[in-house]
Amino acid sequence: MYKQRRGTRSYCSCRNRGVLRNVDDIVIAAANGYVISFNNLSHLNKLSQDDLCSVSTGGGIGKRELYKNLDEILVDIKRPLIMNGINNPVTASDLISRCIILELPEIKNDNRKSAKQLQKEFVHDHPRILGGLYDLYVAVLRVMPEVSLTDMPRLADFVILGTAMEVVLKLEQGSFVKLFNSNMQSSMLNTVYSHTIMVALSRFIVAEKKFRGTFTQLLIAIHKSVSIVGKSACCVLSVL
Repeated sequence: MYKQRRGTRSYCSCRNRGVLRNVDDIVIAAANGYVISFNNLSHLNKLSQDDLCSVSTGGGIGKRELYKNLDEILVDIKRPLIMNGINNPVTASDLISRCIILELPEIKNDNRKSAKQLQKEFVHDHPRILGGLYDLYVAVLRVMPEVSLTDMPRLADFVILGTAMEVVLKLEQGSFVKLFNSNMQSSMLNTVYSHTIMVALSRFIVAEKKFRGTFTQLLIAIHKSVSIVGKSACCVLSVL
């Protein structure tokens, strides 16, 4: 346990937060929990995604000290992040490379439960769930020093942890890295095709096979294939 100004929280404390407006929201969340969770996000601006990159792998976030113009507070933060939403709000490639994206199946009407029933079942199963996770984690820590990877991907420490879990659970050798790489590739492709320009460009390439010219000429050619409202040649360049 670690002490807070108002009482205590456990290490696994995790409270859902709503809209992520600015860096202050991240700093406050990090100061009040070891896991930062944002609920029902639909959009993240570029600056917020840059800040989340720093938080996920560790880094300093600077902000102006209140009531002072020139003094700065530098907060060093490293926290695991959880985000959920109907659509994936992560669009920046550097943040995507730090994410494990899971697409959950839709809950059918005949399989829904009330909050009261769900809470009752969770409380009943909680000791076994937590105990099982602790037993698994202890076993994983025991074999982690023996894990050796010839090809170290991004999020190397996480991959080493996952490979150790693979050994403990007696899964097929290399299955975790294979699944990790597949998830990363799928996430990148989904993000690329979330851009209207990229969807139009892919259709244009299939139809025309090749193109030679400026970005303005490319935009004009794409417009003939698919309407892209409000997009400029500079926007096409930034996406590409």
